[in-house]
Amino acid sequence: MKFADGKIHGRNFASGKNLYEATACSTCHRFNGAGGGLGPDLTGIGNRYTLRDLLENLIEPSKVISDQYESTQIDLQDGGLLVGRVMKEEGGTLHIAMN
Repeated sequence: MKFADGKIHGRNFASGKNLYEATACSTCHRFNGAGGGLGPDLTGIGNRYTLRDLLENLIEPSKVISDQYESTQIDLQDGGLLVGRVMKEEGGTLHIAMN
């Protein structure tokens, strides 16, 4: 059975894509090879979540964030600020993924 078969009627995929981009989801998330890389890839998400869980994640996207996607705020000595995901630390150097 396909995700949400028979449960949702009148879907408009173009409208959904516009909403995904307008709400800046694509800033952090990748879908079908396009978008950011800080958050999880959403391609095939219907195979990984129930309809209820997916809707909850859409309504409250920051409610549950896996440790592997958690962003860190880094205060720089010059007063600047970086926000991103720490990829690794080696030799006293942090490698940060940012969009």
